[in-house]
Amino acid sequence: DLKIRFEQTNNQFAATEISVPPKTMGPSPHFHKDLDEVMRVTKGTASVLIGNEVYQVEEGGWLIRPHDIVHTFWNAGEEPLSFIDIYPNQNFDLFLVELVKIFNQLRAEGLTLNSRESQRRLDVNNAEWGITIYHDQRQGIMDKYGLK
Repeated sequence: DLKIRFEQTNNQFAATEISVPPKTMGPSPHFHKDLDEVMRVTKGTASVLIGNEVYQVEEGGWLIRPHDIVHTFWNAGEEPLSFIDIYPNQNFDLFLVELVKIFNQLRAEGLTLNSRESQRRLDVNNAEWGITIYHDQRQGIMDKYGLK
């Protein structure tokens, strides 16, 4: 849920609020060439992979996911997770709007996010934003932590 657009802050940052149901994986592990992400957990506990380390960020906690380091997040808990992500110095809100359009188009075409065609389309969009995704690492994390 987009809360603050980049253009509203004189091009300083954008912010979203993200909700993750219990036992649910976030995005595939990935890194951003230039974008740092600042997380503030508002409900539940986030599990966050940064490099080879997994951090547990509890309600009220903060964490930065730095650029050029592989990262992802998930909700391993039994309760919903909510957090605010702040994206400094990049109009990442435009990426997120485009991502939603792609997801909606894929669903309309009956494609799953795990299909090769979906991954190809996502990779084209990600490349435009300096994002590299490791689709092949997603299932291992899901299996290890019992996620859907």
